[in-house]
Amino acid sequence: MVLRDGARESSMKILTMGADLGTPTTSAIAYAKWDKSLILINPSQFKNPTFYFEAVLRNDTGGKITYAELYNETDGASIAGSEVTVTGTSRTRVRSSAINLVAGSKEYLARVKVSDATSVGEINGLRVVVVED
Repeated sequence: MVLRDGARESSMKILTMGADLGTPTTSAIAYAKWDKSLILINPSQFKNPTFYFEAVLRNDTGGKITYAELYNETDGASIAGSEVTVTGTSRTRVRSSAINLVAGSKEYLARVKVSDATSVGEINGLRVVVVED
């Protein structure tokens, strides 16, 4: 996909995480890894990339929150600024602000949690969006 902004042209790539996710759910109030979301990303494969983490989330209880974040499995670290949230029962796609990924080939996965263990968070899609200049 090519994006035009005045004289500047960018392209966008979608890196889907876990094509076989199904509709996983969680009641964990601490971040839990979604191993099926594992993806290998090397930022040097892209030209001046800007990365975003995107998820489609919902909660089975009104007023309760489902959280997701991108996690660097190789180095064992959360990606700063990648956390996204959805409150309530509507299935909603949310995108993080721009995030920085570590140089080199790294394995990334999603981690999810809910605000209250009496609720169930649902994950309907996970991906990394790459915008190249």
